[in-house]
Amino acid sequence: MKKVSLLLILLTALFVVTAVPVWADGPDDEVIFGSNYTLSAGQKIGNLFVYGGNVTLEEDSQVDGDVMVFGGELDAYGEIDGDVTVWGGNVHIHDGATVRGQVMSIGGKLTRDEGADIRGEEWEGLPFRAPTPPKVTPSPTRGTSVAVTRSSWATG
Repeated sequence: MKKVSLLLILLTALFVVTAVPVWADGPDDEVIFGSNYTLSAGQKIGNLFVYGGNVTLEEDSQVDGDVMVFGGELDAYGEIDGDVTVWGGNVHIHDGATVRGQVMSIGGKLTRDEGADIRGEEWEGLPFRAPTPPKVTPSPTRGTSVAVTRSSWATG
């Protein structure tokens, strides 16, 4: 379990370090580290990348690209023309908001109000199946000790 957690942390760090310069390459793109971000009504930007902060997209705001949030929440009331990906936080697409791409909440919850318009796929939780833990059964010959049986977790 520790190896899997360490691997996920390293892959996330590698993604952040390599993706930010490439991903946020437009003059209207926003990259925010360690603070909250609000896109006010009437404002328009390109891609939005937030690491370690919460994001609020107010009604009548517009993101012309993708929204990525690492370690924060997203509250969307406005328009997003691309995909939404939130790692380690919740996504709330409110009544009247529009997302023209897919919405992914990895390690968090996705809430979609009745009047929200999401045109792509919706993902919540983990995009992969977590391993099954080993089955532990009591050992009849050793009293309170246990025997671990081989399972899909042990065999991959």
